[in-house]
Order: sequence, then C-alpha cells, then structure tokens
Amino acid sequence: MIQAHYYVHCFDGYDPTDTYRLFRTVHLIDAPKKQSEEFSKYLFSALHTDFPDYDPSLTDDILEKIGKIENGEIKSYEYEGAGFTHFITQDQVRLEHTIFDECPEWPVWYCTFAQYKTALQGYRQFLKMPKSIESELTI
Repeated sequence: MIQAHYYVHCFDGYDPTDTYRLFRTVHLIDAPKKQSEEFSKYLFSALHTDFPDYDPSLTDDILEKIGKIENGEIKSYEYEGAGFTHFITQDQVRLEHTIFDECPEWPVWYCTFAQYKTALQGYRQFLKMPKSIESELTI
C-alpha cells in the first residue's frame, strides 16, 4: 500500500490567493527515493494530465470501471488520457506515455491495482477540497 500527501503548491513570487497560479500536487510519504521518483513521473503525473481538476467526472468514470473490475463485471479497462494510456486489470495497471509510447525516456511502467486505486481515490477526494494553499490530504 502507498502513503501519499496531496497538497496545493503556489509558484514562487505569485499571490497564493490567485487560483490560476496554484497547482495541485502529490508525493509519496516515507518511500525509497527511486520508488518516489517513479510514482511522481508516472502515476502522479497521470493524475494531473489525465484527470484535470476542472472535470472530476473523468476520475469518477475510472473509479466506476475499477469497481466493475473488482466485482468481476469486466476483466480490464483501457483509458487513453492526454498524457498516458492506462491499461487496468485486477492484477496490475500499466501506464504507457500517450505521445512517446515506449521509449528509453518513458519505458512502460507498472503499479499494483491497489496502488492505482488508492492514488485515484485520494486524488478524487482531494479534488473535492477547495483549490487553496491550505488544502492538503494525506492517505
């Protein structure tokens, strides 16, 4: 299982009350450096590029598909986001860069179904919070 901290970052030199300058972000807690870097590069980047905060229905749709996979209604689901294609099965989730496919800079990356579900549920919960420098969530 993963532990993650979701928070809102304000770009240096900008007014933290200007929501246009605020960026929702997430990082792993107490994880080895390599694992933390991989999760940031793939899974957490995918949250931002493929599930924009202005349209939480996309996150809801994938969470619904995850439920169907868990219940055995479907065996797998493929979601093509702006940044990554998500190949979701009960065993694992494969993320492949949408633009570059598989290449040396962006090899295909895998995480467990549970890690993906936890990250996505946390992100959805975080999207319900105001886009404010005070908003943060730890899962």
